[in-house]
Amino acid sequence: MKQKGFLVVLVFIVLVFAGYFGYKYFNPIPSPSPSPTSTLTTSAVPTAEAIITSVGTVSGKLCYPSSFLPPGEIVAKELDSGKTYTQTYEGTFNGGGLTYSFELPVGTYHIRYQAHASTKDTSIFTSGYYDECAKTMHTNECTPDSGHINIPVTIKVGEEITNVDLCDFYYNPTQEQTLNKSF
Repeated sequence: MKQKGFLVVLVFIVLVFAGYFGYKYFNPIPSPSPSPTSTLTTSAVPTAEAIITSVGTVSGKLCYPSSFLPPGEIVAKELDSGKTYTQTYEGTFNGGGLTYSFELPVGTYHIRYQAHASTKDTSIFTSGYYDECAKTMHTNECTPDSGHINIPVTIKVGEEITNVDLCDFYYNPTQEQTLNKSF
């Protein structure tokens, strides 16, 4: 008799959980319908769709002066607003690839890869920049200061800008100051 009572309680608990999770996961929450807008407005308010579609993508290779890529971030700074966008990169030992793709709002950016030299202190990093040296050499032979100037990347709606390789890790302290100014 005890076993029958226990079995009834167990079945009841299972049914309650199944009902709860079934309702929660198979009963979608209706999205609010858009409210009608007037055609005679004096100020334009962007819709959620306009905000979402006002993006483009930048992609390219990631480099590091080693046989692996450490964890870090891809950092894009919009030049007009000064707003910074960051995308986490997990590193090749943690499944990260040798390339990146970053969706950004329309604008003009300077972009770099901040590679963490230490996994214990993420404030310590070295950066790979997108500049003339990143486009042409990928080695420490690119020595003119003019090769170590960030190249602006302009993102347009729905477009993908490719070959923005974040590979210039070969710069002297003065060149690094110039590269780092826009970040």
